[in-house]
Amino acid sequence: MVTRLYPNNIDDLFLEKLLSVPHKTADKLTMIEVSHPYDQVSQQRYPNDRVFNSALRLWPGVKKMYEFRLYGWGRLTAEAKKVACSIGELSGGSTNDPVATQKMLKAQGVDINVTIGELRGLHWG
Repeated sequence: MVTRLYPNNIDDLFLEKLLSVPHKTADKLTMIEVSHPYDQVSQQRYPNDRVFNSALRLWPGVKKMYEFRLYGWGRLTAEAKKVACSIGELSGGSTNDPVATQKMLKAQGVDINVTIGELRGLHWG
């Protein structure tokens, strides 16, 4: 199983700020997602759907936000796995502690343009 790192705060306005994408990017992404079907078996969008992928590129930042929602800051690095183990479960866990959040971000190699408080912590799974 792949373990990826995400912020606890998933508010659209916050994610736009975190990702440095234009205001209303989340609204545009929602519009695209609503107009494209899910794969009923996997409950995911068709990742190779050319029309869907083309639509993601229509506006600046939409593809970036879509991919961040799916993959977050990516797979945990070896250092981030050590920090995750010290906090709790490696396969899935979370922290709201600012010190642990900072350690995890540093171990993951993530530099953020928001405050630790705005993140509301991290989760991985």
